[in-house]
Amino acid sequence: MLNKIRSVKVLYSNRLISKEKYKGIRQNLTTSIDTANKKRLSLKFMEGARLPKILPYDKLVQFIKAVDIGDVKDIKTDFCHDLDDDEQVDGSYRELENFLLELADMYVAIDQCDPFLMHFGSEKYHFRVAVGADGAPFGKDDEATSWLISFLNVGQQIASEKENFIIAGANCGESHISMVRFAKKLVADISHIEKQQ
Repeated sequence: MLNKIRSVKVLYSNRLISKEKYKGIRQNLTTSIDTANKKRLSLKFMEGARLPKILPYDKLVQFIKAVDIGDVKDIKTDFCHDLDDDEQVDGSYRELENFLLELADMYVAIDQCDPFLMHFGSEKYHFRVAVGADGAPFGKDDEATSWLISFLNVGQQIASEKENFIIAGANCGESHISMVRFAKKLVADISHIEKQQ
């Protein structure tokens, strides 16, 4: 499992890298060229012990596809069902409450091993969450929209870009009717969550 995690880290460090770049990194991490006969040899850190190789690209993709990412729903089905075909958009979203609970469990488990969360004078593990959307040039009509959540208890004043989690993405602008409908659903979901305190 450790080798799989190392492989995912190589693929996604800073940003997703191409298949060719991943293969090149894999080769360069574990082999060197023997100048005498121009062949690649496995690197060894001790006599008789080779360096562990990260997964081949195809096996890594199989592993990533097997990861359970939870219940992902279809934006077209849930928010575009009554729109004309040319107004329907592709996209996916997660239920806010379920996803927040998964992330909160993750942060609590990490914090219990290595405390890092800020509590802002509140009860321990009382999370503060920001929700936002942004459209950018891409895809249908040259625009796509992502909805992100961020736990404000993490990071220094401004949460790192590595601490944002996507809860929805669609191939349309942020003012498209499907995004307006999704925003209304989010407001209702947030209201429901706040009442549970």
